[in-house]
Amino acid sequence: MECVFDKTIPKSMSDRIIIPPKGRTFVNGFASRYSEVFPPQLEGYIDAGTFCQCVIEINETILNYWPCLFSRVLGYSCSICTLGLSFLLPLVCIRDAEEAVNYLIDDYNKKIFHKKGFEMKLVKRCSTSWLEISFLDREDNNFKAAFKNIS
Repeated sequence: MECVFDKTIPKSMSDRIIIPPKGRTFVNGFASRYSEVFPPQLEGYIDAGTFCQCVIEINETILNYWPCLFSRVLGYSCSICTLGLSFLLPLVCIRDAEEAVNYLIDDYNKKIFHKKGFEMKLVKRCSTSWLEISFLDREDNNFKAAFKNIS
């Protein structure tokens, strides 16, 4: 199922860079981790080590909040007889993880990305999610030229 939903993830374009999910995805679309591969389009604008450290911290935050195996098994196995209400058990942990990740991303935006002219956000759609780095309104022809390699 994840393969089908991952096909709905948009490709990187001139105004945004997509960081795809890696690992499991919960029923609400929140992924258990995201790719730590440095996008070559950001070379010269964001240090690769800084970028990778940001994504590693996001992944570690998700791991800290991700539901334990018992919670997931109980949620999935009892979903038919509870008409899906058993998903609320692991969903509490997933929502906490999502909230913590959004807080961490906001912190990175304030401290790192806005200074570089970027903004990172978590996007959830069609039972999947991804990290998106978008270019803020700033005229920088060198940056736009670097993005032409994507299209």
